[in-house]
Amino acid sequence: MGWYENNLEDDSKRVLALFERAQEDGWDVQERSTSTQEVIQEVARGGVCIVLLDARSLRDRHSPSHTQGDQNRSSPGSAEDGAHAYSGHYVLLVCYDQRMRSFIYLDPASNSHFHARDGAENACSISVDAFERAWHVPGTDRDIIFCSCT
Repeated sequence: MGWYENNLEDDSKRVLALFERAQEDGWDVQERSTSTQEVIQEVARGGVCIVLLDARSLRDRHSPSHTQGDQNRSSPGSAEDGAHAYSGHYVLLVCYDQRMRSFIYLDPASNSHFHARDGAENACSISVDAFERAWHVPGTDRDIIFCSCT
């Protein structure tokens, strides 16, 4: 346990120093709660978001329990049934498709990439409902970083 305490303390200091430097460099750094609607608005207007999601929920987003007709059922192995072990994973939300009610995102664990001029190529997509499930799993703390050019 001592190893974790020492390393987490060091990591915490490193991250806090990076946030301080970002503020010194003119970035608006805030710690606050946000909503899915605010995430949609930010991405729809051209911003991007770095989001901590549950990796298992991302993998399960295409399971039968997540189809259009059955959006309210939890997936097998979800936090609700106690069998789900949280696995944090960061993705980059780059677009919002209003017609499909889904985000386009880049996943560093995949071969996805994005071309600003031509749009998404080999990017991933996730419905708003599946995004919310993956973002609300205990352990994510609903962590998100908004990045936008002003």
